[in-house]
Amino acid sequence: MSWYAQLLTGANVAGVVLGLCVAATLGLAVGSVKVKGLSLGIAGVLFAGIGMAFVFWGHALLVRLAGGGSPEVAPEVARAVDAIEQRRHEILEFTRELGLVLFVYSIGIQVGPGFFSSLRAQGLRWNLMAVALVAFDLLVTVVVHRWLKVDAIATVGLMSGAVTNTPGLAAAEQALRDLPGLSAELRGMAEVGYAVAYPFGVFGTILSLLLVRVVSRLDPKQEAERFERAVRQGRALANIDLRIANPAVVGVPVERLPTLLGAPVVVSRLMRRGSVEVPHADTELAAGDLLHVVGEAEALDRLAYLLGEKSGVDLRQVPGDLGVRRLIVTRGAVVGRTLAELEILDRHGVKVTRVLRAGLELVPRPGVELRFGDTLVAVGEEDRLTSLETMVGNSVGELEHAQLVPIFVGIALGVLLGSIPFHLGGLPAPVRLGLAGGPLLVALVLSHLGRLGRISFYLPNSANLMLRDLGIVLFLGCVGLLSGERFVETLVHGPGLRWMLYGCAITLPPLLLMELLARVVGKLDYTALCGVVAGSMTSPSVLSFANQTAGDGASVAYGAVYPLALILRVVTAQVLVVLWVASP
Repeated sequence: MSWYAQLLTGANVAGVVLGLCVAATLGLAVGSVKVKGLSLGIAGVLFAGIGMAFVFWGHALLVRLAGGGSPEVAPEVARAVDAIEQRRHEILEFTRELGLVLFVYSIGIQVGPGFFSSLRAQGLRWNLMAVALVAFDLLVTVVVHRWLKVDAIATVGLMSGAVTNTPGLAAAEQALRDLPGLSAELRGMAEVGYAVAYPFGVFGTILSLLLVRVVSRLDPKQEAERFERAVRQGRALANIDLRIANPAVVGVPVERLPTLLGAPVVVSRLMRRGSVEVPHADTELAAGDLLHVVGEAEALDRLAYLLGEKSGVDLRQVPGDLGVRRLIVTRGAVVGRTLAELEILDRHGVKVTRVLRAGLELVPRPGVELRFGDTLVAVGEEDRLTSLETMVGNSVGELEHAQLVPIFVGIALGVLLGSIPFHLGGLPAPVRLGLAGGPLLVALVLSHLGRLGRISFYLPNSANLMLRDLGIVLFLGCVGLLSGERFVETLVHGPGLRWMLYGCAITLPPLLLMELLARVVGKLDYTALCGVVAGSMTSPSVLSFANQTAGDGASVAYGAVYPLALILRVVTAQVLVVLWVASP
């Protein structure tokens, strides 16, 4: 076979890489085309891969290019073609799994810092809704297989495509590979079912949100503004200006205010006899002093009652020698140490008022441990602020430099966790978190912890987005290239159209039921609903639509439910394989 024929048919590594790059380029271009505001998005790579495989990597074309047509050499040609296809599949399967690992790991690193904190607030309710949607989807999937007699492997693929859950498909395929006696053709039916159901999985989800919007007669802009206010109240700290008018607190040192109040607050400025200064920890309060205090809104209201009264003077606007800087923690010597250990809170002339971390604003308590990438909001004299800047680093260049060792350590731990089999009651075979669930769960924990020993798991946003997009493009491109011929054959000559209808049934009715319960029973606002739906379907395309329609606040709910929804869908896909295929 000539060199150009090998490239054209993917008969070697170079040919596979070329085909994958062509599929990715065409798919991303097609996915960016919008029709009435809707687009395939990243899923365009999947369908470009299908087209690429069908046109250039078809079995018949490969036979012709390998010299088929002569009866004398037919057996040799057949063996050569089988060897080429086997090698091509091995390369694509490895690349597909690598892409999946990169994708889910980057997602976990991105949403981990806010995931666990969200569970203590609205996130718990949002995740219960996600669990309900997964259960509804599972119920319809069982009906499709048991009552409508759809092949078990194809049904699992239909479910993954209908809920736009790519890692679920990967988990099902991994479970299928662990079962003895299954041919590659049978295992490939999951990919075909996925590809058949995926388009309406995206568009059906968006359609359900549009139907809710029309039926409820709501204004998405008003809903987004209301949700944004609620999010700011939950995540951002407030500030207040107070006048000391209570004789009982005169002479009390500033450092004792949090103890008296029972909540952490920071006094960043004190005005006495017309002069504004940064108070020291041992500065005693005097009658008539004006204080500028930072803390949670409820705590500040109680502090106003304790000290005397609110002041109409905003000390931040009073001219003076004090400045404000945002300093980024990038120096390794301070990462992992608390504010008390570094004596940052007691540095004369400087007051840290906030610690910004992953979209959250933290009160700088003595026990707060600094992480790489934290931002300290500090008030003080310029020379003192410069000294603090030197201490913490504040190097933007260092912040944007991705450390590779933590990435490989995290992925290795995720692969190890995903490979551990565990038994669920009543199942004849063990299940695993796999290459989808393991790296995701590890990334969630590591990004929440921030570091292990001297290894910091901070990943710059630009690097994270690159890993995520590269991973999903590799995965979807490989899925399309692996299933191209079977997809077209199933759609044209097989049960593809009927399967597409079943995929619609798995997508739309459960969504409408969950959304109805969320709006009527749970009183969930539209912005949060859009984020919960996008996260429950683990769909970046739907999230993009939600952000355009309901505001960027939908990303908050998306990040809160995505990890649990993904793990549930990964485990569900494997459980169905074990129940229906391993022990039919």
